[in-house]
Amino acid sequence: MAESEAELHRRIKKRKTNASGNAEDVDTGASGLVTVLTETNFVGFGSSPAETNNNASTGNCYEVFLSFRGLDTRHGFTDHLYHGLFTAGIDTFRDDDELRQGENIKPELLAAIRNSKISIPILSVNYGTSSWCLDELVQIMECKNNNKQIVLPIFYKVKPADVRYQKGNFGDAFHERERRLVERPSFDPAILEKWKQALLEVVRKVLNELKKKFELIISENLVGIDNHVKNVMELLDDKSHALLFVGIHGMGGIGKTTFAKTIYNKLSNQFEHRSFIADIRESWKRGAHDLQNQLIFDISNQKNEVCNKDEGINFISSRFKDRKVLLLLDDVDNVDQVKCLAGNHDWFSLGSRIIITARNKRILDLAGVDHNYGLTELDPDQSLILFSKHAFRKDFPPSEFEGLTREVVSTAGGLPLSLEVLGSLCCGRESKEWRDMIKKLEKVPRKEVQEKLRISYDALDYGQKQIFLDIACLLIGIDRRIAFYMWDACDFFPGENIEVLIFMSLIKIGDDLELRMHDQLRDLGRVIGTDKIEAIDLSKDNTAGSGKTAKQDGDIYTAKQFKNLTNLRFLYMKGTHLRGDFEDSMEELRWLRWPNCPVNFEVNNFHIEQLAVIELPFGEINEKWEGWSFFMMAEKLQYLDLSNCESLENTDFLSAFKKLEVLILNGCKRLKQIEASIGDMEALLRLELCRCVSLTVLPAEIGKLKALEQLLLRDTRSLSALPDSIGSLENLEILEISQSHIRELPNSIGRLRKLRELHACYCINLNGEMAESMCNLSSLRHLDFLCCFKLQSLSDLPSSLTNLGITCRTQKLPRLSHLTHLKELRVYSCNSLECIQVLPSTCSQSTDLEESKSPQSLNTPFKLEILKVRGCYSIKTVDVSRFIHLMILYVEQCHNLLEVQGLDKSIYLESLTVTYCNSIERLDLRKFEDMKKLNVEGCDKLAEIQDLDRSEYLESSDFKLCTSSERLDLPKCRRLKEVNTRHCKNLAKIEGLDGLEYLERLDIYQCTSIERLDLPKFGRLKELDAEECKKLVEIQGLDGLEYLERLNIEGCTLIERLDLPKSGRLKELKLKGCVNLAEIQGLNRSEYLQMLHIRWCTSIERLDLLKFRRLKELIAEGCENLAEIQGLDRSEYLERLDITWCTSMGRLDLSKSGKLKELKVGGCKNLVEIQGLDRSEYLESLDIIGCTSIERLDLPKSGSLKKLTAGGCKNLAEIQGLDRSEFLERLDISKCTSIGRLDLPKSGSLKILNACSCKKLAEIQSLERLEYLEILDISRCTSIERLLLPKSRSLKKLKARDCENLIEIQGLDRLEFLEELNIIGCKSLKTIPELSGMRIYRYHEITDGKTRALGLDYMDDSDE
Repeated sequence: MAESEAELHRRIKKRKTNASGNAEDVDTGASGLVTVLTETNFVGFGSSPAETNNNASTGNCYEVFLSFRGLDTRHGFTDHLYHGLFTAGIDTFRDDDELRQGENIKPELLAAIRNSKISIPILSVNYGTSSWCLDELVQIMECKNNNKQIVLPIFYKVKPADVRYQKGNFGDAFHERERRLVERPSFDPAILEKWKQALLEVVRKVLNELKKKFELIISENLVGIDNHVKNVMELLDDKSHALLFVGIHGMGGIGKTTFAKTIYNKLSNQFEHRSFIADIRESWKRGAHDLQNQLIFDISNQKNEVCNKDEGINFISSRFKDRKVLLLLDDVDNVDQVKCLAGNHDWFSLGSRIIITARNKRILDLAGVDHNYGLTELDPDQSLILFSKHAFRKDFPPSEFEGLTREVVSTAGGLPLSLEVLGSLCCGRESKEWRDMIKKLEKVPRKEVQEKLRISYDALDYGQKQIFLDIACLLIGIDRRIAFYMWDACDFFPGENIEVLIFMSLIKIGDDLELRMHDQLRDLGRVIGTDKIEAIDLSKDNTAGSGKTAKQDGDIYTAKQFKNLTNLRFLYMKGTHLRGDFEDSMEELRWLRWPNCPVNFEVNNFHIEQLAVIELPFGEINEKWEGWSFFMMAEKLQYLDLSNCESLENTDFLSAFKKLEVLILNGCKRLKQIEASIGDMEALLRLELCRCVSLTVLPAEIGKLKALEQLLLRDTRSLSALPDSIGSLENLEILEISQSHIRELPNSIGRLRKLRELHACYCINLNGEMAESMCNLSSLRHLDFLCCFKLQSLSDLPSSLTNLGITCRTQKLPRLSHLTHLKELRVYSCNSLECIQVLPSTCSQSTDLEESKSPQSLNTPFKLEILKVRGCYSIKTVDVSRFIHLMILYVEQCHNLLEVQGLDKSIYLESLTVTYCNSIERLDLRKFEDMKKLNVEGCDKLAEIQDLDRSEYLESSDFKLCTSSERLDLPKCRRLKEVNTRHCKNLAKIEGLDGLEYLERLDIYQCTSIERLDLPKFGRLKELDAEECKKLVEIQGLDGLEYLERLNIEGCTLIERLDLPKSGRLKELKLKGCVNLAEIQGLNRSEYLQMLHIRWCTSIERLDLLKFRRLKELIAEGCENLAEIQGLDRSEYLERLDITWCTSMGRLDLSKSGKLKELKVGGCKNLVEIQGLDRSEYLESLDIIGCTSIERLDLPKSGSLKKLTAGGCKNLAEIQGLDRSEFLERLDISKCTSIGRLDLPKSGSLKILNACSCKKLAEIQSLERLEYLEILDISRCTSIERLLLPKSRSLKKLKARDCENLIEIQGLDRLEFLEELNIIGCKSLKTIPELSGMRIYRYHEITDGKTRALGLDYMDDSDE
């Protein structure tokens, strides 16, 4: 007779105790909480117990094996998990209740592991103290490695890193157990190593799974790539940590993109910031800024930051200098694409990797890549394997096809794309079809890739060919769902045929359902489509192949031009006018895309009855547009886009479109009403009316739209109500009414049982109470009432909610205890809110109930992960003690908040933000060890953050504008990368800074009380900003920072000496206003230095730039004792040099500074000579104001100069090369009293010429040819007698005051745009033509206290 289950339990426990020889291995119960389940693909969990493996050699077969430490989890987490699996019908082994009578515990336990499909080790604090558990884990990992068993580790109250490295609480317990075991004479140390290896492997498995989340998707059928990967990885393994550009070139279809993706995936886990820009050759047509915005978002998570290419270049080149990035630019065909997206070696941090693929090696050379790697074709054996993978779904062909396979492979060549496409074509075909294909291949020259690919195209049926050509020529990047409407209307069966094209490796579908295709196949399609496709793209910006074409006459197309296009199914034209009789031209048209459609419609017999898709965005049309008479005949229409047709006022014309599925009217600003006929659109799935700011009412007939899934009404500011009939929309899933003026929601809304999302933020007129029926919305997941300031209260909410945003005027929120699925709660601007009501009973067992009744505490459901509280002025305490799953806490502008309680209970909390809470004085972070991000800003009274030094997982710490804090204790944390304490004016000490060896960025800007910084001796600090730290005297450890790239100590007036890092990686050094800084040790080692600012460092006498070959910017303004700059003549990359007011400087040598763009030497009164200036071919701006010792200036021979400022150079007598400076826009030689003649460019861009007080100036050559001149000032030029003005008439201001010898001004009469003329004191000037409509200042006389200007319009001259 079998023993009872209870007896079996006792026997197993006893034998486990005896086997271990230690009472500590006996399992005892304790409840607990799980931290993280590391994998979600529970493969096999859906199978029944009957489906378990019956081939086990020993023991029972199970679907899941649970390995756990009973001491930690038996009566808590493990018990819940076991019964949950059991209830779901999953056969689960738990090691103390499944062994049968008579079985030996150890062998049968190991057999249970081997015979299970999935193992779940629950790694808790004391798991490592049990030999039994560790032996199980060893066996589990062996089964994973040998039998591909699925392992799903759970880390219960321990961190993966603690398990991997045996540290923290887990490590303490493990090492104590290790110590006792080692003391036993019989213990085998090899067992200990197996345990450690198992612990290492189980964590490594988690890391590998996480790594896959960031990897790019590549084919599993990779062949012949390993050696290439090895070679490139060796190139990238640069020990100097330099930024590297690596180019990969080869013919189209050779596998460049796949190869580059493989490299990207191998490197991705080394980079926090990554970006993959795909198919640049094609996507560039969207505009450079579009791809720049994608890169910006990938790196910084900021959307739509730039609007044009130049703005993007400035943003990327300036914002990411401190970011170590991994960037893959795929398929570039122009060097400008690289320059716009990756620039050069100073855009990103050292250690960055930029991978670029291109067909043309020359492009990569021009881009300046560090390594250029060429891909070659596959060898015959590799080609055979790749072909077989697609033709037979295995590595080698069946014996009966081996000969044919080798023939195909030999004929196709070693191009991966050809082998993939041809292999897919041959899959499942008979040998006779193979031979036919081989004959076709033999006729194609070996290098003709497209002809080989065409064989696959020729094998398609008619509908598949048309879909292929449509995508290749016109629809790459287009949402396939829109294209399906056209193909369905043409009976091309898109659902089936798209799958065929994918199977044949001819097309791909992107993550956003966009249509994709390899560029070689795209080019093939465009070649074929020139004759075959019945579609036209007439948009001006189109550069792709577009099938048949019609000749254009300006912006007008006539019917005659379309007469041969009788089968046209797709037409795209932008802002184009149509004119004429289109009889027999448009009958087959299925898709019309006509943005900026003009209001004039001069067309007859426009038969478009077969249209399925009409897109007329930004059209000038209205409801009376004559074109509607033809468009309304399209009774089969399914997709209509009229977005931003701002003249549209009503929708009478919609009555004809009863089969519509998508109607888009976004941005129709004058649209006032929707006609009742919309109720007849029984198939309508999506209705978009966002930004229809004049729309006042929705018809009741909208309730007839039984199929409607999405109703979008965002920013309909004139809409005050929803019809009660909205409750009849039985399939509605998304309702968006944000920023509308709706006053209340109808009670019928409760009937929307399929509604998943209701967005109603910023509905400023929404008042009263919510409909009681809201609780009936059983499918609702996302509910947003943020910033609905008049909302009084909410009714009971549906229990299905996962995301809730609320603003209301009551002291209490609705009952939330039943919201057990809620993950995110946002509570904004609830000025009267004092508390959130009753919590679920599951939360209250471990919390003081009296505390939860506090009228000014904030409590939420127990599964909450994100809590954001903003602008709730009445709340004094935020208590998160019951939020055991909380991961993000955000509290902002709660001005009366005094305390955040319960942080020690939030064991999963990773991010804490408390900003502009002016009353809070203290933050208690006791036991808050898992925090990764801390942001505290603008909390004026906050004086202390307790136990911050224990946050060992902290990665980023912002502590800004906290003016009461005097001390900050940082944790000794490997992960802390950023510390920011800007504007903490009373902060005097930062403890623990010297222990942060992984810190990358430290910002203490305007921390005016800090006197000393102790930096990590062997740290990874990349950026240090200590600007305006007035009391800072010393920076300890600076010379040991081998990764430092940017140092800013501007305004640190007490620093006298600087010891720079020995590594020489510094890129930017800013020392403005360090008036006592006399010595910079190690500057000559900074070979990567690109920017050096030493403004007003008045103690510096000499600079040595001999090793600064990469220097681009040197600013030494106001260094009055700086007399010498050595090595300047070798600074070949220097672009900007400013030594203004360096009064000790006597000579400059710029002979090798060929890339200089801006030079400022103003106020250098002892500067006599600027050597090599004439060779500065890129110089655009030159400022030598007040250089009184310069006598001659030799301008660049390139003529690139745009601005020359030389005012006050009293000894300057000659400016050589001025006549060839055709791009010069501004010239200032005021008070250059030695210049006697100016030779201006004969055809130039000069707009402003200031030559006032040039007393010897007698002649200005070529002045009359300056067609762009707007301002001319020759005041007090007493030697000028005649002035010949430009013929262009562009002059706006002429100032000739006190030109005593000026006799004549020629050309004044033709200056119709002249606004100001000043000829006061021109005593010799005889005549001036009649002029009016301007300010005129002339030599005048005073008569009876009034000003008289004879012969001219009078105007007061008080301004002068």
